[in-house]
Amino acid sequence: MCVDGSPADEARDLPSLPKPLAEEACVRSETKRLRRIAKELLPSENDHDDLVQEVWLAALEHPPRERGRLSAWLRVVTNHAARRLWRRSRSREARERIAARPESEPSVLDALEQEAAKAELRRWIDALQSPYREVLLLHFFEDASPREIAERLSRPGATVRSQLRRGLGKLRSR
Repeated sequence: MCVDGSPADEARDLPSLPKPLAEEACVRSETKRLRRIAKELLPSENDHDDLVQEVWLAALEHPPRERGRLSAWLRVVTNHAARRLWRRSRSREARERIAARPESEPSVLDALEQEAAKAELRRWIDALQSPYREVLLLHFFEDASPREIAERLSRPGATVRSQLRRGLGKLRSR
């Protein structure tokens, strides 16, 4: 029997075990129970063993005041330890995400190709007539909307949209 009076799985059929064997059977039984609880509380199998070890370490370092309620005490300690492990893993994942280099970061070759394409677009736009050139430069190189371009150049919005459309047509024909 375990300290709290509940029969240990291994010792259930053996009514009179010597005390060390009964305690060992109790520890095995409680360990199995703690593993079942760990599976309910944590998704990772690696964390299950860590949780059980942490709970037994807590039991050794700070045993329960009432020895007769060991199973209930272990359940409470398991719940608290599981929350701590979960918080630690979330914090670690957050730190790793911050420290990780983004996968979407362009390679040096991609960056060079993009710069070459921008330079070629700039040459094509510079070859256009004045109203189209100004509008397309603001649109492509300053990411200005047609409304913003109209305000900056003091032109009507319809005129800017028309110049954008015609300028893009001239670029496509090249």
